[in-house]
Amino acid sequence: MLRFALAATLALAVTPSFALSLSSSDVADGQTFDAKFICAKQSGANISPTLSWSDLPTGTQSVAFTMYDSDANVWHWLAVDIPPTTTSLAQGAPLPTASSRPAR
Repeated sequence: MLRFALAATLALAVTPSFALSLSSSDVADGQTFDAKFICAKQSGANISPTLSWSDLPTGTQSVAFTMYDSDANVWHWLAVDIPPTTTSLAQGAPLPTASSRPAR
């Protein structure tokens, strides 16, 4: 039985403490969920789950989310450089293309 931990990571300038609220109708922390959310390399469908969040600290510059499978010691997906004004990602959010990425 696979169990997964959902982790949120914030890319912050400087924040001493905060209380981020993260939820998903597709994934519950520590629970088994549909294999479609696992990366294709691990026999999944490579679909991202629905995620919603709130209470970002003042000064947040971007948001990043990862999904780590502690049973298999594998990172299944990673979403990075999400603008702090974004508060959710829909299930199956499209993968970015080279033209949709911000210039650095």
